[in-house]
Amino acid sequence: VGDTAAVGYGEPTIDENALPKISIKKTGETKDIAGHKTTKYEVQSEGEIFQELWLAEDLDVRKDRNPKQFLEFQRKRSAGMLGRSAGPFNALYRSKDYARLLEKGYVLKEVVHHGGGGFERVVTGIRPGEVAAAEFEVPEGYRRVPLRDLFPPVEEGSNASGR
Repeated sequence: VGDTAAVGYGEPTIDENALPKISIKKTGETKDIAGHKTTKYEVQSEGEIFQELWLAEDLDVRKDRNPKQFLEFQRKRSAGMLGRSAGPFNALYRSKDYARLLEKGYVLKEVVHHGGGGFERVVTGIRPGEVAAAEFEVPEGYRRVPLRDLFPPVEEGSNASGR
C-alpha cells in the first residue's frame, strides 16, 4: 500500500478552538467505593452534565500511571472519535482542570451522560501487587502491521457497512 498520505490515511487533527467549553465542579457529595472515600465532581460540556467523576484522593497511582502520558494517550484515542460525544471527550482530555484533577487522586467511578448513550464504570476492588516485566515485553515473532492492511480495500460502489 505504501505511503499513508498517498492513500488518504493520516492522524486526525483536532481544532481545539472548535471544541465545547468544559467545566469541572467539586460537589459536596462523598461515598465509599472499593474501600476508599471518594468525592463527586461534575463535568459539564457547554453547561450540560457530561460526566460524574468520583475521585479517591487517598490513591496516588502516579508511580504506576503517569497522568501526562495517560492524557496524551487519551487525546490520541479520542481524536478518532465520531458522534455526539466526540467533542466533549476531546475537550475533556485537553482540559487543564481535568489534568489537575487526575494529579489529585484516582477516579473510582465514572458516569458518562450524553445523547448518544451513557455508561458507568465502577472500580469494585483494589489490591496492590507486582506485575512481571515479561507482561510488557513484545512477544517473539511480533510484526507491526498497519490496521488498514488487515482489511480488504472497499470497492467503489459497494456497501461497506455490511462488513
